[in-house]
Amino acid sequence: MAEAKQDATVKQTEHQKKYDRQMRLWGAHGQKLLEEGKICMLGSNCAASETLKNCVLPAVGIFTIIDDVDVTISDLGNNFFVTQDDVGKKRSEVVAEWLLEMNPDVKGGADTRNPRELIEKEIDFFKQFDIVLATQLYGESNRKLAKYCWDNDIPYMSIKINGLMANLRVQFRELCILESHPTNDRTDLFIYPEQLKIFPELQEFCNSFDIDTKDVTEHAHLPCVAILAQYTQRWLKKHDNKLPGTFKERTEFKDEIGSMGNGENYDDAKHWASQCYFRPRIDREVQEVLDDPKAKNLTKDSSNFWIMVAALNKYRLENGGGKDMKPSDEEKEKTQGFLPCSTNIPDLTMDSKSYVKLKAIYKERAQKDYDTIKGYVKEILKSLEKSDDCIKEEIIDRFVKNVRNLKVVRTRSFEDEYNKPDVNKLIKFYEDDPMAAFEEKSEEAPFQPKMVNWYWAFRAMETFYDQEKRVPGARSGDDSAYKACVEAAAADKKDGDNDFAKLCKIVDGLFGDKATDGSITKQCDTYDSTGDKEDFEKFRIDAQGPNGDVKACLLEMIRFGGSELHNMGAFVGGVSAQGIMKILLRQFYPYNHTYVFNGIHCDGLVVDI
Repeated sequence: MAEAKQDATVKQTEHQKKYDRQMRLWGAHGQKLLEEGKICMLGSNCAASETLKNCVLPAVGIFTIIDDVDVTISDLGNNFFVTQDDVGKKRSEVVAEWLLEMNPDVKGGADTRNPRELIEKEIDFFKQFDIVLATQLYGESNRKLAKYCWDNDIPYMSIKINGLMANLRVQFRELCILESHPTNDRTDLFIYPEQLKIFPELQEFCNSFDIDTKDVTEHAHLPCVAILAQYTQRWLKKHDNKLPGTFKERTEFKDEIGSMGNGENYDDAKHWASQCYFRPRIDREVQEVLDDPKAKNLTKDSSNFWIMVAALNKYRLENGGGKDMKPSDEEKEKTQGFLPCSTNIPDLTMDSKSYVKLKAIYKERAQKDYDTIKGYVKEILKSLEKSDDCIKEEIIDRFVKNVRNLKVVRTRSFEDEYNKPDVNKLIKFYEDDPMAAFEEKSEEAPFQPKMVNWYWAFRAMETFYDQEKRVPGARSGDDSAYKACVEAAAADKKDGDNDFAKLCKIVDGLFGDKATDGSITKQCDTYDSTGDKEDFEKFRIDAQGPNGDVKACLLEMIRFGGSELHNMGAFVGGVSAQGIMKILLRQFYPYNHTYVFNGIHCDGLVVDI
C-alpha cells in the first residue's frame, strides 16, 4: 500500500515536471481543465494537423478527427503529418496516429465518415465535445453546424485557407473569464482616504511611523504607504479637506513628497502617489461584468460565475464603502464601493520586519473579504434553492483573488452575422487611417486592398460554394478558365459564365438592393454614424468600398483555387490552437468574431460585424 502511494506521488511529480513551464502560465487548475477538454476536428488537412499538434503537445484531453479522404501525392507538399508510405491510406487515421506519438498523455482517434454527411444525418454526434472545429468547410454545411453549436452552447471555430489568405471565425455565446491576465497594472494598495476608513488595520500601521524622524536609518526604511497616508492627511487639513484635483496640484503633491527624502522608499511613494488622490479605478472590462444584467437578474439557471459576481456586488455595497456614499454622488450607481483587498502588492522598500507585518495585514484583510464574499455566495445559492456547496471553495477563492481581472466575451452567431450585420462597425473599417497621411508610399508599391475586403471575398466564396459545390478557381485541366477570369476583370465585365462574373454578382448581392442576399442594404437604416441612406450609398459605390477593391480581391481568390500552403497552415494552426486553449482554460481571451490574415502583405484584421 505504501509502495503504491509512493508510486502515485512519483507519477504526479513527473507530470508536474513535464508540464512545468506551461503550468507557470495557467496553473495546475488550468492544466486540469486542458486535460479534460474534448476537441472535434472536421478535416485532416495541414491546418487541422498543425492546430491539433499545438493542442496535443500541452496535453489536451481527447481529440477526434473526422475525415473520409485518402492521402494523396499533393498532401506530401503541405502536410508534415503524412509520408509517401501513407499515400492511399485514410488521412484522418494517419494524422491521428502521428499526433498520438507526440504525447502519450493524450487520447485521440479518427472517424472516417464524411463530415458533410455527418452534419446532415447525425448532427447530434457533436454534442459530446467541448469545442468543434471545421477546416475548409464552406457553404450550408458550415452554417448548419455553426447553428447547431450555437443552439447547444458549444464553442465553434471555422478555419479556411485559400492560398496566402486565411479566415478564422470563432463563435460562442459567452466566455466567462476569471483570469484574463491583463497587460495594464491593476495594483490597489488600498491607501485612498475612503479606503483607509474601512481598513483600520492598515490605517493604524501607517500611523505607527514617524515620517518626520531624523534617524537616517529609520528615514530610509519608512514604508511608502505610511509616507503617503500621513502626507495625504496633512494635505487634506491644509486644503479644506480636498484632494489634489488639478494637474498643478497633483504635481505639487508629488514634488512635496519627493522633497521629503531621496531614498528608494520615496521613489516608491512618488510612483504610487496617484492612488492617494485618484479613486481606485475599476477597469472598464471589469465594470462591464459588474454591471451586466446577468449579475443582477439571477435565476436557478444562472451559472456559478454570475452568482459570484452578484455576491461581489453585494460586498461592494455592504462592505466596500458603498453604503457610506452619499445619494447625490453621481458615481454611486456605477461604483457601489470598492473591490476587496488583494494580497498582490509589489515589492516596496522598507525593513524586512515592516514588510512582513504589512503583508500580514493585507493577507488578513483579504481572508476576511473572502469569508464575507463566500458567505454572500452561500446566501444567494440558498435563495435560488441550490445546494450551498455547489460552488467549491477553491473556485470562490480564485474568483476573489482575480476580481480585478474579470472579463466576459460574447460573440455574434453566424446567423446574426449573415442576416443582421452591424453596419456602424462596417463603415468604420472603410474609414481612412489617420496615420496613413504620415506614411511614405512609393509609386511602385504593390496594390494593397483594405483588409476588410478580404473578409467579403471569403463571404462571397461561401455563397459561391452553395451555388457551384466547389470553391472558385478549383477546376481540373488547363488554366483557360483562370485566363477568362483575368480577361473579364481587366475589361470590367461582370456578366458571363466565368468564376469572376459569378463572384461579382454575389458581391453585388451582398450589398445590393435586390440580387441574392442584400443583408447589408437591409441594415442600412440602422446606420446612424452621419445620418442618412445617401451616406451609405456613397460608401457602397465608392472605389475604395466593397464594390471597388473587393473585386480585385476576388481575382486573387480565384487564382488560389482553394489551395493550402504549409506555411499558412502552420500560422493558422498557431492562432487557432491559442483560441482553443483560451476557451478550454477560460483564461486570457480569444479574438472576437472573425480574424482575416493576408499572407501577401503579412497583415491581419479582426472583423466583428
